[in-house]
Amino acid sequence: MEAQNNKIASLIIKYRKTTLNNKEQEELNAWRSLSEENETLFQSLTDAPYLSELKVDLRADWKKVKQLYKAETGRPYPMGRSKFLSIAASIVVLLTAGIIWLSLPSSRNEPVLSKIEPPKQRNTPLIVKNSPQLPTEVTLTFSNGSTCQPDKMDNGSHIDYKSSRVVKVSNKKLKIIPLPVKINTPSGELNEAFHTPSNELNETFNTPGSELNEVTDIALNTLQIPSGRTYELELSDGSTVLLNAASTFRFPTVFSPTHRNVELIGEAFFNVRQVTLDGTNKIPFTVSALGTIVNVLGTQFNLNAYDDETITTTLITGEIDLIHEGSTTHIQPGQKAVLNNGHFSIRENVNIAEEIAWKKNLFEFRDTPLRNIMQQLTHWYDVEFVFNCCDSTSYTTTASRGEPLPEFLENMEETGDVHFEINGRRILVTSK
Repeated sequence: MEAQNNKIASLIIKYRKTTLNNKEQEELNAWRSLSEENETLFQSLTDAPYLSELKVDLRADWKKVKQLYKAETGRPYPMGRSKFLSIAASIVVLLTAGIIWLSLPSSRNEPVLSKIEPPKQRNTPLIVKNSPQLPTEVTLTFSNGSTCQPDKMDNGSHIDYKSSRVVKVSNKKLKIIPLPVKINTPSGELNEAFHTPSNELNETFNTPGSELNEVTDIALNTLQIPSGRTYELELSDGSTVLLNAASTFRFPTVFSPTHRNVELIGEAFFNVRQVTLDGTNKIPFTVSALGTIVNVLGTQFNLNAYDDETITTTLITGEIDLIHEGSTTHIQPGQKAVLNNGHFSIRENVNIAEEIAWKKNLFEFRDTPLRNIMQQLTHWYDVEFVFNCCDSTSYTTTASRGEPLPEFLENMEETGDVHFEINGRRILVTSK
């Protein structure tokens, strides 16, 4: 029983970290299907709000990690970034995973490092003000209302929806592939046509006979990314969108032959392919984000449009136009547009590495106000910060987003005059 519990706990931990291979996924699915109790237990142990509301003293657990390190090495744990950080982070994950061990049946009682009590009542999380609760897994909702969870799909598997195929490329990527459809030509003959160009740049949407057949489904599907995750989507035109944590992206499985429209709430890095209708006329790519329209032809840019933050757009290559309340702002590579009082202001020669550090799973801040830092932590760790002070104090720091939140906050305490009090998912910010 003990060995089996260890095995199931390990599989659930890997599932939450999206590191299961196909064989391990099959083992976990088999265990879940054995009984209704197993499935209920699995759902509880993969429910982020449930886990985060368990009364686990992570700060005390982190101190235990440091004590273990000192006992093993005879030296105090280094506070800076070091090769031991990943080891310590893994230990903290295992400490937290004690929740899973306690929930599994056992033939004997084992000592635990933290007192754990299940919550009497679960409350709606305060992730982003005035936004619905995000799922704990990546969720794709099709335009007809049906849903799927890519995390539960095997790599290489697919779902056919209308005139497209949704393929799970990896644990962090989906790809939309248009399928050939039969359409009527003026002569009444049936011909196969694709809704999108193939893999070459600057191609056309022309059907046989150079006659354009508008057979495109432009209904929007919705991809939701939970906190603590990033996910990539390759659209039917070959453009790619890397979505940051706590983001919602709406898109058609197949674009219209004359325009490409998508919607975003959250943050995403866009790599937009340039495509043409007839070899000369470029088909625009438009992103709608909280009242702002981003017009693109072919370019790379980062768009931050969380509904609790100021909208910003940083252009890497190409050119884009930003439209807000009828006013148009044009930006060039290396520029960042920031929405203030209904108008965009332009910042020159921005630090591109800092703007897109999240793509490399990093937090990177340079003289950044504490409130802005905490907003990023809110989206990534699924917590809420309550400020009693210090929200405008600036900090400069770089850290891995795989770093446990208590360690990140403790490092900030040691380099500033701020103090954090962790109470479940709500964190009080006070001065020392």
